[in-house]
Amino acid sequence: MSRPTILMLHGAGAKPAAVELEALWFDALSAGLERDTKHAKRLADVNTSLFYYADHSTPAEPAQAALDLDDRHACLADLKSRRKAREFRRRYYDELPGKTPVGEFVADVSSALGLGKTFLRRRVPDLMRYLEDETFAGSLRASLEAWLTPHLQQQAPLLIVSHCMGAVLAFEALCSAQQGPACEVSLLTMGAPLASNVVKSSLSARSSVTPAGLTHWYNVAAEDDYVCHDKSVADDYKVLLDDKRVAHIEDFTIYNLALRFEKSNPHHASGYLIHPRVAQLVGDWLKAAT
Repeated sequence: MSRPTILMLHGAGAKPAAVELEALWFDALSAGLERDTKHAKRLADVNTSLFYYADHSTPAEPAQAALDLDDRHACLADLKSRRKAREFRRRYYDELPGKTPVGEFVADVSSALGLGKTFLRRRVPDLMRYLEDETFAGSLRASLEAWLTPHLQQQAPLLIVSHCMGAVLAFEALCSAQQGPACEVSLLTMGAPLASNVVKSSLSARSSVTPAGLTHWYNVAAEDDYVCHDKSVADDYKVLLDDKRVAHIEDFTIYNLALRFEKSNPHHASGYLIHPRVAQLVGDWLKAAT
């Protein structure tokens, strides 16, 4: 019998090598579970895998890549030093150096003025390339579907944990699945731009907007995260509930305490993965699945 599986999809932009990035994701997720739940040991009873697509992006220069990896480890070490769930509350977020709502404010204004594409092109260029360049998008979708399809056909629970552009890829892959999966799929999206009018317009044009096998969708958005400045997907995708194509959609707002080169970065994947809310959601899934 197949074992339950957690699939992970990282966000846009240059990233460390696949093995290093997967280790960082697993370490952050494990640390949150160990801190806040009794289910960390259950990770040994599931398969985990990261879909790595950073090789489709422009790589960083070697010196910058080494510095970037060091900073990611420093960020995670700082987050792991917070040993209690209450240390992820607003009081501690407000104390972070460089904390500012400006990025999210600019994203809100850009969206209101119909400049959402311009904003995303500047801040998340790989996402706009994916939405506008069909050659790039087709290559990436083909890689994702080849990786995802075998997992969908296993008769065991599947949890997809996705960040930023990875959430868009995961949702679209489920929508365009050629056949219904054999398993029940739960989706956890973090820092996702899925409520953006720009992204929604593209998805409706390119997919059936019927995520195959999806039962539960949990969306986690951080305060001041400009990528997910519209923090609610439940209202945008309510039709999935109304038509009984999804059992549950729920939004959560958190405070992401990650630092990027010693300044607040509320979009940082490690800050999402280690957060008590994500630990609770993944822990609940592990309890049910194993």
